[in-house]
Amino acid sequence: MEKKKERKNWYDVVGDVIEVYIPCAVFIFLFVTYAILIVYRYVLNSSIDWMYELNTFAFVWGGILAASYGSRKVSHVQFTILYDHVSENWQKLMRIVGDLAIVVLFALIFPAALRNLKFLAVRKSSILKVTYDYVYSPFLVYMGLTVIHHGVHLVRDILSLFHGGKEVAK
Repeated sequence: MEKKKERKNWYDVVGDVIEVYIPCAVFIFLFVTYAILIVYRYVLNSSIDWMYELNTFAFVWGGILAASYGSRKVSHVQFTILYDHVSENWQKLMRIVGDLAIVVLFALIFPAALRNLKFLAVRKSSILKVTYDYVYSPFLVYMGLTVIHHGVHLVRDILSLFHGGKEVAK
């Protein structure tokens, strides 16, 4: 039997690049460089300070960029004791309230996060002399992607409420 190949839309392709492929490349880089650091430290009795600092920055980038993947795929941890015992329309309403809260709160704290990121432009790392605004800039990407993902879920749930409960196409 032939499998039907699912075609990805631009939203999923761009999301996969930012939330899956870049973090995967970063974590491969982390694994390789961490192994090098271990060899230098315990075999050669030396250290590569710039590589350690680069590892720290790469870990921040990989973790933050991958964090919004759970929102896009709705695969994050959920506490659903009440949610599982209500009707489908109530579940949609609960999702709408939750998604709306996330969109509004993230949109409200975005300017403060941007100000703090600008403030971090003054400080530099001790070895590579990289300003910390570059190190933590993926947080703004994370916030933006999370707002977009929950906004998409919000619109889908609102449209499905007005279309008699039918799921709206992606």
